[in-house]
Amino acid sequence: EDTEKSGVALPLATLSLVVVLRSLVGLLNFGWFDVFPLWCIASRDVGGLDMTQTDLGTLLSLSSVCTLVFTLRAMSRICKFLGLRKSQVAFSFLLIGVLSILPFVSTWWMAAMMHVLAMCSQNVQISASMAMTNNATPERRRGEVNGIAVTCESIGKGLGPVGGANLFAWSVAQDTHGGRHVAFWALGGLDVLGLVCVFLMPRWIERGIDNREAEEASVAKVKTVGPQTVGATEEEAEILVPAHLDQKGAELGSHIVRVLHPEEPGSDHGWVTDVVVEAERLHGDAQVTHQHAQ
Repeated sequence: EDTEKSGVALPLATLSLVVVLRSLVGLLNFGWFDVFPLWCIASRDVGGLDMTQTDLGTLLSLSSVCTLVFTLRAMSRICKFLGLRKSQVAFSFLLIGVLSILPFVSTWWMAAMMHVLAMCSQNVQISASMAMTNNATPERRRGEVNGIAVTCESIGKGLGPVGGANLFAWSVAQDTHGGRHVAFWALGGLDVLGLVCVFLMPRWIERGIDNREAEEASVAKVKTVGPQTVGATEEEAEILVPAHLDQKGAELGSHIVRVLHPEEPGSDHGWVTDVVVEAERLHGDAQVTHQHAQ
């Protein structure tokens, strides 16, 4: 991590992963916009579906309505339930599956269903990557970081249609029946690279760097005041699970403590932190010597 003159720490490694992810998502999304329609209108001799403009327009319109309903009714609930990283991973695997199967589809209805699944997956990926950008950036630096991220994403979006259309045309010209696979599988390869970026991101990307810093500052002040109890922090955090220190007088032990950080003083609602505390017993009391957030 690098600390800027403003005093706000920037996690450069995590931000780099987020920017690369945003670029890959933009490249894949706009490449898909060209490859799918070209495949639909291509003749069956080269592996396409030989759709008319009316058939293609109807398919895209139906898919747009279904995607809109998913975005408005289900996407936020799924992302909230799974979290940003798990949502990104789950829908990336779904999209990779769609891109792998799609070249073998031969009917209008199957193509429409695959398109709906692909668009819903990409909407989740786009939204999650944008949220990760904000979570990986201190609040005072979000403007400039988002500017860099959007610029890189725009470059990907610019290259997507050019690369996708040319790759599809080249692949069909090389192989009259199997060339269509190349373009779809290349898009799937971009999604695999995005998965690698997500797997490399730290877990605190879920709650944001500002909350992580506040949590670490709070955890650093946790004091144990008895063999089986832990006192509140200066932020009035309430300990929900006591630290069960060794009753046999061990000098060093590792204990999990659950801390509730109330939204307001006296509130039962807030965000919970699991803390691993290594405590040293001192004459019936214990003093925290080292701790870190899980």
